[in-house]
Order: sequence, then C-alpha cells, then structure tokens
Amino acid sequence: MYSQLFYASLAVLSIELFFIGMVVGFFQKNILIADVFKLILAGWATYIFLFIGQLVGNGFVNWFAEKNIWYAATILFILGLKMFYDMVKLGKFKQLINPLETKGLITLTVLLGINSFFVGLVFGLLKFRGVMQFYPLLFLITVVLLGYFLGFKSKKILSRRFEFLSGLIYVLIAIIIVSNI
Repeated sequence: MYSQLFYASLAVLSIELFFIGMVVGFFQKNILIADVFKLILAGWATYIFLFIGQLVGNGFVNWFAEKNIWYAATILFILGLKMFYDMVKLGKFKQLINPLETKGLITLTVLLGINSFFVGLVFGLLKFRGVMQFYPLLFLITVVLLGYFLGFKSKKILSRRFEFLSGLIYVLIAIIIVSNI
C-alpha cells in the first residue's frame, strides 16, 4: 500500500518540477544545453532532498517505533496544510521568481526540496524503501525535461494553482495512512 501512496506523493512533487521546466522552456526560443543541465540538476536536487528525508526518517523510526505511523501521517497532514498556505501566501512570490536565472532556479528548487524532504521523512518513518531506488530519480528528471520541451510548444503557461490539489492529496494520503492502522 505504501508504494502507491509514495508514487502519488512523488507525482505531486513532479508537478511542480514540470511547471518549473515549462516556464523555462516557455521563455526560451531555442533549446539550450545549459538550461537542460540546470533542470536535470533541479531534478537531482529534489531527489537528494527526498533521499535525505528518508534517511532521517529511517534514523528516527526506532525512537518512535510505537507511533511512527501517527508521526508520519501528522507530518504529511501538516505538509498538506502548508500547501494550502503556499496557495494563499506564496503564490504571488513564486510567480515573481525568474527560473531562467540561476538564483531563481535554485530558490524554486529549494522550496520544492523542503516539500520533498518531508515526503521522504514520512516514508522513512513508514519504513518504505522505494526512495532508494533509481525510479524516483528517473521519474523526476523525465518530468522536468518533459515540461521544458512542452514549454516551447505552449501558447500560454498553465495555472500554478496546483497547491490546493497538492494539499488535498497530501491530506488524503495522511488520512489513508492513519485509517490503515
């Protein structure tokens, strides 16, 4: 069961990477190898945050052995609430960040990395080992590059109002985790 919940959480993380790639592609006229390399690094960084979160979660799993499911669900619930907050308060801020500049791309990657860290922490507390596989990394890099190449073809940038849906998915996953105790 945790594998389906993990891949649902990974899909939510990848949507934001997709939008970052799409914005970069939308504002470029030609494919630039430097942009492709930066976006691959953004995918790697997201995976590294996810991986570190799982390592931390695995480290704490013995301390919270009796209640690790409750802690994991609580963290995911709070992450869902944070996504609702991001929709209200950080939406305009994120739109002002220019991902074509290295500093802007790093800022967006770190903001996504925070979410990624907590997703990794949750699944580390649940003793799920899927983060340590190659597939999440491959998926994240593929999605960011797909967004980049689709950005060239796009006539307008899609709405970035996915924070509500992301928050809702995280809250639902937290409820599913708790309901299967």
